Amino acid sequence: LGIKLIYDYVEFIDQLPISRGRDKRFSDFLPGKADKILCITSFLKEDVINKGFRGKTFILPPITDFNNLEQIQQMPHVRTAYFLYCGSGAYLNTLKFILESFAQLKNKEVKLVLVVNGSESELDEFRKYLSQNPESGRVVHKSNLALEELVELYRNALALLIPLNS
Repeated sequence: LGIKLIYDYVEFIDQLPISRGRDKRFSDFLPGKADKILCITSFLKEDVINKGFRGKTFILPPITDFNNLEQIQQMPHVRTAYFLYCGSGAYLNTLKFILESFAQLKNKEVKLVLVVNGSESELDEFRKYLSQNPESGRVVHKSNLALEELVELYRNALALLIPLNS
């Protein structure tokens, strides 16, 4: 067809199997199919090079229109300090890691807000795990948020949690 494939690599997904029961990982499969790859970090660029990709790679960090987001005000009525994590229910191991780490926090006044989306089965498994977690009283789970509500959560959080592990 003469069509070039440029892949925008924004998430290290080695932990997720390709759907439909295949035994390969998506990031192992991808380098052989793409002509060029845009990566948001040097870690992801090194990952595709280490997997044998010999095409062009570029690092293009995520870009945000901060002027547009400035219109969304911080919530002065929020009195509870919280950490924020946003991710997929497919990363149950990462969610467990966050909850285990959060349990070690000495300041028990701080809460954890988890914005977790995913399939119904992924969310059911996550909710089941969360309900059995001793810290569940300090954890708020949200899903399917409007952009304004998500930005509001970002602006009011003590920190955004981005756990990096492989």
